[in-house]
Amino acid sequence: MATFPSVSNALSAAAEMTKAPIGEVNLCVGIGYGRILQLDDDLFGDEVNVAYKLGEDVAGPGEVLVSEAAAMKTTVKLDGPQWTEIGRTTLTYYRLNTCSEIASVPSSHTSQ
Repeated sequence: MATFPSVSNALSAAAEMTKAPIGEVNLCVGIGYGRILQLDDDLFGDEVNVAYKLGEDVAGPGEVLVSEAAAMKTTVKLDGPQWTEIGRTTLTYYRLNTCSEIASVPSSHTSQ
């Protein structure tokens, strides 16, 4: 789990992590945007839960999935929207389709 000053920064980090060879590890990444509560090393909040579910339950190996809230805070081209059911909740998400889209995005947007 990590926090970033902007969605664009999070997308850049995710793109780098998923393309870097790390032995036999295939990363699945979920990115959210919203208010969080940090207590010591723990993070809490709705978007923390959404990002976790996207990365853990929905994303395949090497995929970066972005919550609807995060997608609205970036100009990076994303595929979607797509939907999935988690319990009784429908999650709207987007997929990062190429790491090269990240390079031209300014990371001056701030997030909470």
